[in-house]
Amino acid sequence: MPSTRKLLSYLPALATLAAISATGAGMIVLARRVWRSNVDYRGPYRRPLPPRPAAALPRPARRAILIILDGLRADSALTMPTLVALRQQGVAFIARVGQPSLSLPGWTAMLTGAWQEVSGVTSNWYPEAVTIDSVFSLAQTAGLRTAAVGDRAWRQLFGANIDAGRYCTWQKKLGGDRRVADANDVIGPRDYADDAVILSSDAALTAAAIQLWQREQPGFMVLHLSAADNFGHGYGGTSPQYVGGVAHLDRLLRQFLASVDLSDTAVAITSDHGHTDSGGHGGPEEVVVQSPLILAGAGVASDDGGDYRGSVAQVDIAATLCTLLGLPIPAHNQGRPLAEYLLLDQAQQARVALDWLEQEATFYQAYGERLQAAEPISSGVSTARLEDEYQRGEYATVMQAAHQGIRTLRAAARAVRAERLAHERLARLPLSLAVVAAPAAAAALAARVGMLQSAAAGATANLLYTALYFGRGHRWSLSIFRTDTGLEAFFRQRLLDATISNVAASFAYGLLGGGSGKGDSLAYLYKLQAPTLWAISGAAAQAAAFYQQWGTRYEWHLPDYKTAFKFYLDLALVGGYGMSAAAGLAAGLLGRWLRR
Repeated sequence: MPSTRKLLSYLPALATLAAISATGAGMIVLARRVWRSNVDYRGPYRRPLPPRPAAALPRPARRAILIILDGLRADSALTMPTLVALRQQGVAFIARVGQPSLSLPGWTAMLTGAWQEVSGVTSNWYPEAVTIDSVFSLAQTAGLRTAAVGDRAWRQLFGANIDAGRYCTWQKKLGGDRRVADANDVIGPRDYADDAVILSSDAALTAAAIQLWQREQPGFMVLHLSAADNFGHGYGGTSPQYVGGVAHLDRLLRQFLASVDLSDTAVAITSDHGHTDSGGHGGPEEVVVQSPLILAGAGVASDDGGDYRGSVAQVDIAATLCTLLGLPIPAHNQGRPLAEYLLLDQAQQARVALDWLEQEATFYQAYGERLQAAEPISSGVSTARLEDEYQRGEYATVMQAAHQGIRTLRAAARAVRAERLAHERLARLPLSLAVVAAPAAAAALAARVGMLQSAAAGATANLLYTALYFGRGHRWSLSIFRTDTGLEAFFRQRLLDATISNVAASFAYGLLGGGSGKGDSLAYLYKLQAPTLWAISGAAAQAAAFYQQWGTRYEWHLPDYKTAFKFYLDLALVGGYGMSAAAGLAAGLLGRWLRR
């Protein structure tokens, strides 16, 4: 029987094992908190801003409609005869979508002109109403009736400023209780494979929109149809079902537009995001972040050619709709009115530019205050002087100065944001270095002799994990999810992959002679933990690089979503390695025993 001294000699190595395991558990908790920090982000920018002086703005259109064909790819829009004909009557663009490229953030960007960092709407799990100015609220304030037809989330987001609406509620959201839906709600599909109801619910919404448009005579309306998105999620963005859904949308679009008089009504048709070929969105893939935008009807200049004229931003839609309706630009707007493509004379374009400059000056002054800028953010342009020049008819001078002032404001805002980020990044640097150095130092100490062999085993674990990840067809992007219900299972699979990789590398390390040599049990128990420590070190280095840049709590800014998803997985990877440390040690002991 082992002596007490012999048993006590194991304690330091077992304490190390416990520390590694505890670190792994902590990283899993941290990964979940980082995810929630993104989902729960609201930001400091949503508070009301001072009202701007009323100005007599031009109104090229008496009424306006925003039609959102959810999930429609820009290339698929080229196959829709109704859209092709409409492009030739107006002008078409590629609208760049923000990150994450999800529906509720996209709808909010279109209606408020504010990106996700400012609006606070960062996910489809956003549970509140939008708190900043929107086309809906401004139209209502100006005395225009407003309307919306589409997913029930529109009521949640903008319901207080929608005078008339007809909504679609998914069957799965009813939970067996139809009281969740209003009596006049369209009941949507059970899931993404409910093909017939996907088609029929959009047809019912289109019929309701025609009736509402004719009966209520709204000055501004949103029509939102989801067939393309539903078939994209269910079957993929190039599937026969998706192609058929796009054709169905084209027919519904033609029916609706037949009830619209384009001589007094402006129409903007777009999508909130695209879809990958395999189905999914949320990430930065080009096919996902490119959406079509077609402007036509009253107040819109005819392009004749019908080709896409280039790239604009999704946040440009709100300011453009407001310009068409003679409304002031939303207070938190970060887009631009596409005034050069509207039927405005030089005096009218100058007036729009002045309103835009005043909006930006008010917004960015508050932006700087909320980021505690050392100096107020200023355009360097006197709006009073520009107003005098406007009254003298110097319209070209006014537009040039206003646009230069806006560029100055935005550059100053970027500098303030970058300065605060740089300060926080510097403060995070010591911990970032420690996160990298600690497991590497522990691994080096554990290995002592044969460090290169143990480091190779740790690198092998990371390579195995990477092979498992990409071998399943995954990418470092939210777009890998076809639906929003698979996140938890995906997270558990990553922990399992980390365990498999760590156990396999540790077994090979023991089998090939790692951990052997002279020394007591304390020495070889330490050595057999070296591969796990090296694997953790490699994953932690990648996580630390992101942490140093963006942190783990998002209270005033959002991270770079192109790398944020990988950071989330890196934390999960460290957690999986740590939680499987005991299994890795056992595998190493087994390999060592087989070798002996």
